[in-house]
Order: sequence, then structure tokens, then C-alpha cells
Amino acid sequence: MKYFEKEFNNAIVNIEIQNAFNTAYKVEKILNSHYKNKNDILNLLLNKDIKYVFIIKKINGKYKYIYDGSPINERAIKYQPFEPLNKKIWEKVYTQKTPVYEINKKIDNVWLTFLYPIIKQNKINYIIAMDISLNAYNKFNDLLKIFKNIFIIVVTFILLLIFYMNFFIFKFYKEKFQSLIDPLTNTYNRKIINRIENENIKKTALLIFDIDNFKKINDTYGHNIGDIVLKNLTQTIKSQIRSNDYLIRYGGEEFLLILNNIEQKDALKKIEKIFNTIRNTPINIGNKKLFITISGGVHLEPEKEKNIFEAIKKADQELYKAKRTGKNKYCIYSENSEKIFAINEITDFIESNSILVYLQPILNIKTNKIEKFEALARIKYKDEIFSPNTFLENIKNTNTYRDFTSIILDKVFKTISKYKVEISVNFFAKDFFDEKFITLFDEKEKKYKDLLSFLSIEILENEQIENIQKLQNQLKILKEKGIKISIDDFGSDYSNLSYLTYITPDYIKIDSSIVKEVRSNINAQKIIKTIVILAKEFNAKTIAEFVEDKDSFKILKSLNVDYIQGYYISPPLPIEEIEKII
Repeated sequence: MKYFEKEFNNAIVNIEIQNAFNTAYKVEKILNSHYKNKNDILNLLLNKDIKYVFIIKKINGKYKYIYDGSPINERAIKYQPFEPLNKKIWEKVYTQKTPVYEINKKIDNVWLTFLYPIIKQNKINYIIAMDISLNAYNKFNDLLKIFKNIFIIVVTFILLLIFYMNFFIFKFYKEKFQSLIDPLTNTYNRKIINRIENENIKKTALLIFDIDNFKKINDTYGHNIGDIVLKNLTQTIKSQIRSNDYLIRYGGEEFLLILNNIEQKDALKKIEKIFNTIRNTPINIGNKKLFITISGGVHLEPEKEKNIFEAIKKADQELYKAKRTGKNKYCIYSENSEKIFAINEITDFIESNSILVYLQPILNIKTNKIEKFEALARIKYKDEIFSPNTFLENIKNTNTYRDFTSIILDKVFKTISKYKVEISVNFFAKDFFDEKFITLFDEKEKKYKDLLSFLSIEILENEQIENIQKLQNQLKILKEKGIKISIDDFGSDYSNLSYLTYITPDYIKIDSSIVKEVRSNINAQKIIKTIVILAKEFNAKTIAEFVEDKDSFKILKSLNVDYIQGYYISPPLPIEEIEKII
């Protein structure tokens, strides 16, 4: 009986604390409103449970009333001294800067005193104080006296059983809710998306954004300040959105905002206001004021996609476009927002020498030196640089594709000739089933014979390989020429363990979906550790790509990965800019 009484009382207190939090949020909105008679508005919050609501401020070391929601005949005037019954919990609020509560027993009644700090610029501005009557707590204690009667022991048992079931249901859903919350920013984490996926996303707008130059903030001020920046950013955005909107921490400094039940024009006004507010709201760091900006991608019609993840993916493309074209802005996705080049346009680009090669450095994590590069094809069009997703699908399996590849290889070999560095080039596995495509390597061997050992072929695939024996034979011929073989996206659907049964690789590139999880997912670390051990069995080196932060770098180094590639090391660069890196 004692155990059940304790558990029931704790459950009641937890429910009332949640009620107190909800009331505190309402009080905070009232404080930030333009209402004149705030005392009268606070009075409307009083009910059978909430008996008193005060707004208290500490002035010159003494507590003063600012607002009082009590009835008029009991109400304190502004700046009237306030004497707490228990000063320890008030001081505790100032020490911890977190909400604090205390249970008070007065005769036969039990009360809950709840203190909620309102923090601005990392300092407590006001304290919302509430006295809450634990009526359910009191009633339960009264019932216990009756339950002692032996004649109603069966009724007691049934009630306790019901309580026990409800308590654990309550506890289950509370823990489940907490698992969806990011502990640093107190926003949702990306697990919430699986729930949102099943909701109706009509009349919904989606914004994915991140902080511009956040790495520089961390490097300049330290990660503690970086955490403060993230907290301040989310608080600023929360002040601009509604309770039915979702603010989700999607990655390190990347966030996802889902605006529900909103017209497109209103969504754009809301997003524009958020961007302007962030630009104009400084973050205090000691005596300095730090201003930040964000870049974002917007999808105004996510319901047109097959699922919310596709909508996020397309908004994410717009985010990178915003980053690429100057930052501190957002780009809006539309069906025509991404330029897709036709075959005849690619032919014109080949003739006009508009095909470019960008190189992304690959760091040897043991020597801490740039020893390799990955070649990435680009097209220059109207002073903009376009990636393969704007043209590759339209030219695959065509003569134009072979001509395009030939130009890429020529640019790569000329760079190798100049700098004597190893460069990898991406190919689809099915490219090697095309006999005309294979002749490219025969041509390049005659032209650059002494340089073939500096070339690495990264094999990637998005379809199941049918003629494995043919691929094996073709790759064997290339290896005999001195060309190195790398398995790209190892660990993804099609680039998996089965590759190792017929390909003897020089490098294994760990799939980015695993690398991106390495900071927060212990299973991702286990998988990478296993891949490293597996690679050693095949005398292959491991490369982790898409490494974007220092913490991931440190973890990957501890897991004995051989090479690191990603924006933490360097973004892809034009060929003419790599000389200073080498």
C-alpha cells in the first residue's frame, strides 16, 4: 500500500507539474503581449487547481511584485516587497536557471509551489510563481482512510490495479515523448518525422536551414558558445511559430521547420520574418554581440511528393543552392527550380570547353596530409556551376556520355601529370559493360601510360549488377594496367558485402549515411569499426566521406579509418585552387 501510495502521489505531482509548465507558457505569452491590464488577464488563469499566479523580479537583491493575478481585494501593487516562505528554492532557481517546485503540506491539504524563470541573454529577468492545489493528491489520501476498512478491500485492490495500469501507461508515454526531444535545444529530434509522415501534410510548408559559418563560430569561440548560439537560435524561432508547428533539430546545426495548416503566402511571410528576426537579433557573448545568419531551402507543396522525406530532400537541394549563391537567404523549390540540361546542350558545352573538374581533397588521417583527391564533374553555364544531377541521367549510355567522360579523364591526367597526386573518378559499374566505353581506357593508356598508377576508379551503383563475371573481368584488366579500384558507398543497398566476392578493392569508401550518424549512433561506430577490420583482411584502405565536423573526425580517427573526405577538410575546389593545398 505504501508503495502504491507513493507512486500515485508522484504521478499526480508529475501531471500537475506539466499543467504548471503549460500555464507558465501562457503567462510568458501574456508578458510578451501588448495587453495593458496584465493583472486582470493573469487572474483569468486561476481555477480550482491554480490558486495564485505572481510575476516576481529580483531588484537590488530583494524580491518585488511586478504583476499579481490574485483577486483585486488580495492583489499586491507593483514593486511591493515579496517575502518567500522558503528562500532556498528561490535561490535555487537563480543558481540553476531552471524551473523548481516544492510540495507544501498545510494541515490536511497539499500544495505545490512552482517557480519558472524567464531568461533573457542568459540572465533571469522574471520568475513566474504559482501555487497549485493538489486536489487529486488530497482526495486520494482521504480515500486511503476509507480503504483501511477490511470490508472494502476488494474495491481497494481494483482501484489500485487501475491506478497501476494508468501510472505505467502515463510513464510509458512520458518516456516516449522525451525520446523525441533534443536535449540541447529542447526542440524535436528527427525521430518525430516518422510520426509526422502519417499526418495529413496538405496546406503545409517546409523549411530546412542551417547556420552560416557555424564551424567558424565553434573554432573562434569554442563549442560551449556554439551550443549557446544553437539555444538562442531555437528560442528566437520558437517565438515566431505556433504550438502546432514543428521545429526539429535535423543535424548538428541543421534544423527543419514544418508549418502546419498555412497558406503559401502566409508561410512565406512567416519564413521571411524568421530570417529577418535572426539577422537582427544579436547573441551576447561576454561584452561582444554576435550576429548570425541562416540559409535555407523551402518546399511550399510537400503534399505533391510521394512522402515527406522526398519533400525534405528537395528542400535540402534548395538549401545547398542558397549556400552556393551567397548564403543569408532561402531558395524555394518548384518543379522548374532545378535546371536539367538536354543532350544537345551538353554537346554544346563540350564544344565550348564549359566542362570543369572540381577536386575534393582526401586526408590521410595517420600522416595528417592531403594525399588524394576525388574528381567531381561540373558544368559552367551563365556564370553558375552545375553538378551532375542536372545532366547525368540524360546522357548516360550515349556517345555524349563517352565524350564527356573522355574530357574528364584528360583533365584528371593533366592534373596528375602536373602534381603527381592520386585522383579518383566515379563510374557506374554498368559503364564497364559498354565495349566502346572500355576503349576509352585503352586510348588513355597510350596517351598517359606512366600516369595510370595515379588513377583510382570509384565504382558506384544504384541498380543490382546482373553480369558479375563480366564486371570482374573488366576490372581485372584495369588493375593490370595499374589503375586502383575503390568501392564507393560501401554499406548501402547495392554496394555491399557481395562486391568483395568478385572485386579486390584498393579502397573501400564507407557510405555517407553511416558516417553522418557516427557522432550520435553507437551502432554506426560499430559498423565502421567492422568495415575497417574487413578492409584490412582484403589489404584495402578505408575512406570516410561526408565528414563535416571535428567530433566526427575524432571518432573516425579512433576507429582507425585510413582517410577522411568532406567539408571538414575542404569543399570541392577548382583545379587551379589545389596547388596551395598540395
